[in-house]
Amino acid sequence: MLRLLTLIAMPLLVMKWLADWLRPGNPLPGADAILALGFVLICGYLVGRFFSAFSLPRITGYLLAGVAFGPYLGDLLSHQVVAELQLIDGIALSLIALTAGGELRVGQLKSQMTILAGMLLGLVGICLMGFLGLLTLVAHFTPGLNTLPLVRQLAIAALMGVVAISASPATTIAVITETRARGRFTSLTLSLTVILDIVVVLLFALVMGVVRGLLQTGSAFQMGTLLLALQEIFFSLGVGALLGYGIALYLKTIQRDVFLFIMGIVLLSMEVGHLLHLEMILVFIAAGFWVQNMTPLGQRLIEEIERYSLPVYVVFFTLAGASLNLSLLARLWLLSLVLVSGRFAFHWLGTALGGRLTGAGRFQQHYSWMALSGQAGITLGLALLIEQALAEPAGRLVKNLLIGGVAVNQIVGPVLYRFALVRAGETEKAGLAG
Repeated sequence: MLRLLTLIAMPLLVMKWLADWLRPGNPLPGADAILALGFVLICGYLVGRFFSAFSLPRITGYLLAGVAFGPYLGDLLSHQVVAELQLIDGIALSLIALTAGGELRVGQLKSQMTILAGMLLGLVGICLMGFLGLLTLVAHFTPGLNTLPLVRQLAIAALMGVVAISASPATTIAVITETRARGRFTSLTLSLTVILDIVVVLLFALVMGVVRGLLQTGSAFQMGTLLLALQEIFFSLGVGALLGYGIALYLKTIQRDVFLFIMGIVLLSMEVGHLLHLEMILVFIAAGFWVQNMTPLGQRLIEEIERYSLPVYVVFFTLAGASLNLSLLARLWLLSLVLVSGRFAFHWLGTALGGRLTGAGRFQQHYSWMALSGQAGITLGLALLIEQALAEPAGRLVKNLLIGGVAVNQIVGPVLYRFALVRAGETEKAGLAG
């Protein structure tokens, strides 16, 4: 794999050198990003491989490599370079969502539907009620929140509770792919993570519509806004089903250069999705689900993605690490630690209670929460929406608290989930060896 990454990275480094030689003092736009991309591919992969030697997830190594090389420490990856490489984020999330949808098999979902429903209800109920209590208590000691009326504090707590429920399918898929985990626990936690993402989007739209009148003076509940959000969600699922049909048709008829075709579909869909205001994660989850459950080509699709997608994942998680605001985390570390600890406790209690009431095994009851520890793209997006809905300084403070929590969760989450998969005995030795 190192040879493959070197073959990809070296032309990028040569392009940067040629650009500097042909245009001295007048660099080409994006030349630094080209150099950074080659650097990230090689160094991020090597750091991840180093971590795997100590039985730690490679993606934790990618994340910490990004932190070390990012603008807040080594500054080898500047803010501008990280911003210029954001296209990689969209590509990686699309591939991850396509894989996640492809891993959702109707047969497995039916056999685990009762447990999944119980855990989802437990998570939603415990996290919402828990954060209502925790945030109301913490608000009394937090400048920017302690001066707000109780009703507004409860509205903020409800929104943050919804965000706290969210997890990262990207992290879950990456750890499963790395460890080559297969089994009942792996299937349950992957399904739980993916379905939870959809539930969070729907629930956030509902809660935001209900509390909008409490957050903005003179505003009232806007059913139109809620219906528009729901319309975009279901339209995204419909477009995803059509996209899945097209992918399956290509796999069945042409069968050549499949990964290149998928990459082309991803880039085209990202542009079309931006114009039509689609939720691209839902689009590709629906596409993968269609291929897996409506055709016999689901496993072929997953194998093609897993075979060639490692360079994209290396860049994605390394850039995610570089994007973590360490100065912000240092200022809010104590409050972030309280919220992260509360989130872990509520997740454990919600999955344990829901699993116990629906007949889940003891292992599933006590370890499923670890699959939900990581947070990434959707959490950051919801944090920005909350900032826009709140007045200053509460909006900025809440966004910073959520992003600080993401920083901790995204580093700790892969370690916890890998530990759970190993305890479940569903990882392959080859995956553990890295």
